[in-house]
Amino acid sequence: MKTQGGYTPKISGRPSNILKKIPLSSSLNIILNRNGRQYNSLVKEGQKVRIGEIIAETELSDSKEQATEKHQILVLPSPADGTVHLTVDEETDRTVSIKLLDIGFSVDKNPAAVKDPSRLTPVEARKILVKRGIWDYFWSSKTKGTPGINGETKPKAIIINTVIAEPFRTRGNVILQQFWHSIIKGMSYLPLLLADYGTVEFILTHKKDPIVKLMFKELTGKAWVKFHFVDVKYPVENPLIIDGLLRDTKVNLNPEDDIWVVDIQAVEAIGISLGKGVPISRRIVAMGGPAYPDPMHINVRIGTLLKDIIPSAVDLSSTLVLRGGLFLGTPVDPETDSVGFDDDAFFFLPVKKTREFISFVRPGIKKRSIFPTFMGKIDKDMSTQLRGELRPCIACGKCQEVCPVGLLPQIIHRYLYSDRIDEAQKMGLNSCIDCNLCTFVCTSKIELREEFARAREMLHAEREGVV
Repeated sequence: MKTQGGYTPKISGRPSNILKKIPLSSSLNIILNRNGRQYNSLVKEGQKVRIGEIIAETELSDSKEQATEKHQILVLPSPADGTVHLTVDEETDRTVSIKLLDIGFSVDKNPAAVKDPSRLTPVEARKILVKRGIWDYFWSSKTKGTPGINGETKPKAIIINTVIAEPFRTRGNVILQQFWHSIIKGMSYLPLLLADYGTVEFILTHKKDPIVKLMFKELTGKAWVKFHFVDVKYPVENPLIIDGLLRDTKVNLNPEDDIWVVDIQAVEAIGISLGKGVPISRRIVAMGGPAYPDPMHINVRIGTLLKDIIPSAVDLSSTLVLRGGLFLGTPVDPETDSVGFDDDAFFFLPVKKTREFISFVRPGIKKRSIFPTFMGKIDKDMSTQLRGELRPCIACGKCQEVCPVGLLPQIIHRYLYSDRIDEAQKMGLNSCIDCNLCTFVCTSKIELREEFARAREMLHAEREGVV
């Protein structure tokens, strides 16, 4: 699989392959928001819950396809035993998080919850994956989000992605090395979800990697498994990019065929949950960045407060903590935010409160953006100060070089700047995948991704008759 564009900056603070297990905290805080969906609490104040018990639910209605199916309910399972304390927003009177006190962990293995893939029907498999909080890990090309639950459409292919190229996020080879047997077990359930003659497509990096050789040996003879290799350039892990690469590679796929994408950590969760009967309760998270000492991966319970896993050596008064990687991370408050069901990285960036000496040779003053948008190749020592002065587009072409979908961001920007939105659409505005690379490399510090997103929102509002 050959990608176009992309970019991987060389910046200090990348997590090593070390995986450290974090002890169970005395309390957990489960935020009732996952993938942008607000969940409704199903438990009451003071109620005692067991690990795996459903504590919140929401409707799945990301698209018209999903809206046509009934009983589209996603759930959140409890990551531990505990006593419920509800946190309610005073303005909306809505429960925003469920805090678990008196934490325990009563399940090591539950034979009654183990499912034999040869004895499961596709309908049963879907129901179990939903009940155990795993369904939201899948992405569908048809819905451009979580696939419909009821099985009206089945994927022609399920892509397992092991490649995470965005800096400072959990690396696939760490998951493969540590949880090999659970991943192989998790894969055995995926054919139950496929359409007739469907395949599981494995996205890997290098054929010579020892773990890849082991995988070849383990899966030899399984005709439904195919292997593909990609260059580790961000944003190759974007599901839209992977979907397009597979369609370019396989001639037997039709435009209307649904393709699902799931990452390697989710496959491991399937293997643990269905293969061992242990409810999902933890995440493997990368902790790194220029302000983090000894960057590493950690094995941490879902709901653990960030302040409980951040070393005392990190001065939070002078550190910006981002949920996610370098390009798409968002700020969090370590005092109140906790590890969610989908987290795989926290990125630590030094905060510079004053301009450095001889500041005229620096890229510029601090801008509103939290991202160091000044060519990562230059900014190896990143901080919140490395922004650069905002200047007009100089047509340097850097954004065009890195765009993974072959757009001309500089031309789209000029059309939008002059309110020629129809021309911007013709140049591919709606094909933007929001990877933020164009902003990162922009020599003039123009917030291109934000500009494009605003334009698309305006177009969407016009179509829906909002404006």
